[in-house]
Amino acid sequence: MDVITTHVGADFDALASVIAASRLYPHALPVLSGGADRNAAEFLSLHQELLDLRSLKEVDLDAVTTLVVVETQSSSRLGDLGKVALRPDVRVIVYDHHQDSGDLNPERAVVKRYGATTTILVEEIRARDLPVTPFEATLFLLGIYEDTGGLTFPSTTPQDADAVAWLLRQGANLEVVSGFLIRGLTPDQRALMNDLLAHVRYHDINGARVAVTSAEVPHYVDEVALLAHRLADTEGADALFVLVRMQENLLVVARARSWGIDVARALEPLGGGGHERAASATIKGGDPVAVEAALLESLQQVVRPRARARDLMSWPVRSVAPDTPVSEVNRALVRYGIGGMLVVENGQPVGVIDRRDIDKAIRHRLGHAPVLAFMSRDVHPVSPDTSLRDIERLMIEERVGRVPVMHEGRIVGIITRTDVIRSLHQSLPVVHRGGRVAGGQESLSPAVVADLLARRLPGRVHDILLRVGETGDELGVHVFAVGGFVRDLLIGVENLDVDLVVEGDGIDFARALADRLDADAALHHRFGTAVLTLPDGFRVDVASTRTELYEQPAALPVVEHSSLRDDLARRDFTFNAMAIQLNAYARGRLVDPFRGRRDLRAGRVRVLHSLSFIEDPTRLFRGVRFEARYGFRFAPGTERLARTAIEHHVVARLSPARLRKEVVLTLQEQRALLAIERWDELGLFPALWPGLELTRETRERLQRADPTIAWYNDLGCRARIERWLVLFAILLAPLGVESATRFMETRLHLRARHREIVRAALFALPRLCAVLEQPWHAPGQMGVRASEVYWACRDLPVEALLLAVIVQGSEQARDRVALYLRELRHVRPRLNGDHLIALGYPRGPLVGTVVREILDRRLDGELPSVEAETEYAQERLKELVAPATG
Repeated sequence: MDVITTHVGADFDALASVIAASRLYPHALPVLSGGADRNAAEFLSLHQELLDLRSLKEVDLDAVTTLVVVETQSSSRLGDLGKVALRPDVRVIVYDHHQDSGDLNPERAVVKRYGATTTILVEEIRARDLPVTPFEATLFLLGIYEDTGGLTFPSTTPQDADAVAWLLRQGANLEVVSGFLIRGLTPDQRALMNDLLAHVRYHDINGARVAVTSAEVPHYVDEVALLAHRLADTEGADALFVLVRMQENLLVVARARSWGIDVARALEPLGGGGHERAASATIKGGDPVAVEAALLESLQQVVRPRARARDLMSWPVRSVAPDTPVSEVNRALVRYGIGGMLVVENGQPVGVIDRRDIDKAIRHRLGHAPVLAFMSRDVHPVSPDTSLRDIERLMIEERVGRVPVMHEGRIVGIITRTDVIRSLHQSLPVVHRGGRVAGGQESLSPAVVADLLARRLPGRVHDILLRVGETGDELGVHVFAVGGFVRDLLIGVENLDVDLVVEGDGIDFARALADRLDADAALHHRFGTAVLTLPDGFRVDVASTRTELYEQPAALPVVEHSSLRDDLARRDFTFNAMAIQLNAYARGRLVDPFRGRRDLRAGRVRVLHSLSFIEDPTRLFRGVRFEARYGFRFAPGTERLARTAIEHHVVARLSPARLRKEVVLTLQEQRALLAIERWDELGLFPALWPGLELTRETRERLQRADPTIAWYNDLGCRARIERWLVLFAILLAPLGVESATRFMETRLHLRARHREIVRAALFALPRLCAVLEQPWHAPGQMGVRASEVYWACRDLPVEALLLAVIVQGSEQARDRVALYLRELRHVRPRLNGDHLIALGYPRGPLVGTVVREILDRRLDGELPSVEAETEYAQERLKELVAPATG
């Protein structure tokens, strides 16, 4: 027998899920394990003839072989069916939107973080293209609306809304839905509601405002969860816990209004369950005072720290003096890309000036006037411990957009409206100054990241990072691993290039870390950077957090000290703008202010701002490399920006050294062909050099490059080749020697050795190809001899030989180059000049001529022995010397 069931006291989501599951499992009996709440019970009494629900008494529990459980994963909530669910001979299938696992061991579990379990089942009904009646659609809509608050609860997902739209198209009746969900309170509920309102107590838990209220009633009162929901709306706390003692039981109902407070986890020690935003527990004989104390203790562990001023603020603070001319303030705003600045006198904030006031002054030609005349004197400092809620209230009530943060009479930071909005609307719990852990599905707990560090790094490197954190703790500074190291750690690619940034003095930190690691430190005071080299040669780069200002496109930036957020904001792409805190007290906290991890998961290359490619065109090449290396793709907006930058000829502004570096690094990529093809798609080739293009022939040659290089390596030759030079020569071959040489010399300033290798390859290519493509010489036929192969290949770099093989693309070309590399290049004549002189040759150029003739004939197989060479030399002596003497 197959049975479908749900938890005791079924609500609309549970009831609707049972009926929806019966559409998926038509041979199973839908059974309520133990009654329903008031609203669902009234619906059942009115519509019982339309619902084929069975009572538990009609089920032979011993005959159950399959149990489909919806809206719970705990046997304790299934009444008598709970024991059935735990039997080893019963196949269990679970559908649930709660994340708590429970004690069931299902064969199949469909658990999704949706607003309602009904949504999960409707999704499967739609996938199977099963029809539903208008009545069923109405019931399913009741289930979704009840658990999502009519799609208004924060736990609502796009899938819930999509399911609602589909159900409405199937004929769901909204009047029926509103009639059952919008109900007045009973007299008992109103009395309990008033009692609960009168006993609300507030607690500050890690910066979160938590409300707790309790009451006792002599008899059972239905739907305390409804009262908790209405109380949560009334009180406006981050979380609400309602404790109601009824007869022998203490009922605890919890609701959360903001992310970061998982009420289900908070109730776990009390035996409760649910999901992050809604949970409950029933405690037999529970004492409200003791339960509240246990609850508050649990919340201390569960509630993530709320944002405070020290977490939101940016620093260092950009400020001006009261007598600074308006025109100079305007230049500073443009330079730093900010909308306003503090006006500071004697270290104290005396005013705020914003972009609008500056623009007005300039329009009135008052650029020479001091900023004092236009600043707002409405300054409201806060302390580092001021909560986000209080800062938000201050900005609204006082209508200020910038709030200085003061500590012991000093300005230590500034908070803008943008900082507040970002924290509120992205729900990003702050972990340190200037950075936040990405919220929602993007979040990675510090414990998870710390585990990644331990598992994915060699023990030696992990130990170094532990010491880095200890050093930061001792010096009282925040220290982070940043950039590509973080990116590759998250995607499981080995990268041991450790880059550290310090919110503080990077030089002092580097000295202290060098002492701890017994490392040599190369300090660069001008830039606040250092390179530590450990005894085993391992390197660690250290830098102070800094920002970069581009005074003109494609120029090298001006570097200034700044906050971690500004340091990350100067980087090229979002997935390179992440950091991991290494301090012991916060080890593993991921700082991801630009959602780089989201882009990693989506395979997107995304810039941080619209002028990114204009400011630094090398990012065009780096972005393409990341596409090729990881199989990513530019985000649509980023690709538009890239094409626009290329059309505006930004690549031409790059210095030869910077352009050379990007070209070489791209050609050194393992998947260089993908990057080269992307250059072509984006229109980068004309930006590099006139006439440079990716033709079909060049693409085919590039495709043959790696197999040809692998073939060469299999020959076992000692000479190592530089793969990127082979690819480079392939790209330049259509230009011809003269144009390619100018490109290498004037545009790239290519190193002389590399330039000569490519030039030699291009210069020799026509003759070499001609030799490689001809048939072997045969009597009476034209053809190439082995000696001609020898002289065509002799003295050429191996890259030139491989280029010819690639261009020819034939087995014959491979065979002839292999013959040269394995045999011909090692052949020497047995007779040398001394031997010929002993035979009677006069000293002079004739000796060299005959030695070469002997070599040619030996290469061609005509002089197999020293005797044959001697005989040939004697005959040639007669031919060449005798006529001259006669």
